Amino acid sequence: MLDQPIFSKNDGGKIIQLESFFILFPGMENGLRMLFGGKVLESMDEISGSLANLYLATPGLVAIHAGEEVLFLEPIRSGEAGKIIARVLLVTKKIICVYIEVWGGKPSEPEQFTRRYTGFALCAVINEKGEVVKDLRPYRDQSQITEYAEQVVNFQRTIRKLILKA
Repeated sequence: MLDQPIFSKNDGGKIIQLESFFILFPGMENGLRMLFGGKVLESMDEISGSLANLYLATPGLVAIHAGEEVLFLEPIRSGEAGKIIARVLLVTKKIICVYIEVWGGKPSEPEQFTRRYTGFALCAVINEKGEVVKDLRPYRDQSQITEYAEQVVNFQRTIRKLILKA
């Protein structure tokens, strides 16, 4: 198991997938003995931001969290462990879209983990002056879920425009 990488690269040598593992220790749960939803979102934001920056790998540029769409399917409970898998699915001129899944279950049976949370994180890229970069090199993963990533990016773009007009 120690010889398995925590990240994967595409044919172009870019890091496109990152994995992380955690255990829910006492004190990390709410009154219902479940991992706080905010902690899940924080972990998803951290891994998606880390992956976007690893994918970017360009001095002077930084990927920052700009939006997300997350589904809470089932909580991670006290005593359970979790695995977070993030994958770059889509890069537009301004956005790196990362798909994230959080799996959970008994630490002694990781092969039995079930998907607990899933979602898309959108990361914008800024330069050293704090300006949004608008000329990223496009990338599109060949998986079927990339179509949903495109819809999320378009939805977030549309809702942003509507809110800014209000």
